[in-house]
Amino acid sequence: MTAPVLAYKKFYIIKPAEGTNQIKNPIFSPPDHAEDWTASGAGVTIEETGDEQRFGAYCMQVNTATGVASAATYGGLTVTNGDDYTFSFYVKGTSGQTFYAIIHDASWVAKATTNFTATGYWQRVEVTFTSAENSSAYKVGITRNATTSTDPFYVDGVQFEQASAA
Repeated sequence: MTAPVLAYKKFYIIKPAEGTNQIKNPIFSPPDHAEDWTASGAGVTIEETGDEQRFGAYCMQVNTATGVASAATYGGLTVTNGDDYTFSFYVKGTSGQTFYAIIHDASWVAKATTNFTATGYWQRVEVTFTSAENSSAYKVGITRNATTSTDPFYVDGVQFEQASAA
């Protein structure tokens, strides 16, 4: 895939909708960086980096392992029965590698997932669900499916909000 190109330059004023992000540090800035995120998969680690960021000075780098699903998860999110919630983020992974984003409850039961393929460039991903319970123990995750590659992937601009779209 070739890099995105702006063929026609237009300018817009975007007024974002009001919302509350439950992710404590969505751009991985100091002093917390990625401390509230957990790595999943044998040999998988998480760190912050200033080499590939999309917003601010840092982003999260997920150092993957060969042959295992490599994930980063964030927990302690609150949902209310009957409300819509959206998990969204920017991700940059090796072109052609497959990923999925997930929202799950305290028992690790998936409530919503979306599969996507990395382009090699920053891309926005979102997944939405309607809660059927009140809980303060929901989790979100970003997982690269098992592959022989150990290329890291990068995450920035993470949101979990009560809304039907990011």
